[in-house]
Amino acid sequence: ADRLRDLREKLKQLIKSKDLDAATIESMEELRKVEGVAETLDRWGMSPVYEETALSEYKQRLRERAQRELRKRERAKDDLWAFLKRKEYGSSSTWEATKAEICRRSVFRDFEAIAGEEEVKMAFDEYIAHRKEKERKRSRRVSGVSEELSKPPAPLPPPPPPSEALNEKVELEKLAAVERRRQEILAKLKDA
Repeated sequence: ADRLRDLREKLKQLIKSKDLDAATIESMEELRKVEGVAETLDRWGMSPVYEETALSEYKQRLRERAQRELRKRERAKDDLWAFLKRKEYGSSSTWEATKAEICRRSVFRDFEAIAGEEEVKMAFDEYIAHRKEKERKRSRRVSGVSEELSKPPAPLPPPPPPSEALNEKVELEKLAAVERRRQEILAKLKDA
């Protein structure tokens, strides 16, 4: 484990000294093609398996570091957006005026320390564009509703003509009601 860690550190220094981007190096074979690298690796006397493992671990650590950095930036951006929303900065806010107000705030300083002022400005511009789009959608929705309300109501369609079966059923029910009433009257006359 110590030998692997040492080799990983040596590879890191070697890659930096040759001004190479470790993320673009696919294998030790590719790295060995760079001028002077093969000779240096041969002097170290490590097995190819160790070299490949060390390179793989080094690249994995670089990816993990980049992911952590990206998550930090995203959190800082989200914090800035939440702050701007909470303080009710809207679509008419400008970077120059807002920066003067928020530059003393920790949310600004933290984001600036992580990403730099230019990225903070970009996040602010994205926030303002987002607010403008929301206002535009709200405006269209409100104007659409007001247009609907200003139109006269559409006339109700005429009732559908009753079907013959429905008419027949109604007629039969009326006849049955008349017959029941007739039977009630006859029964009263018999009792009287």
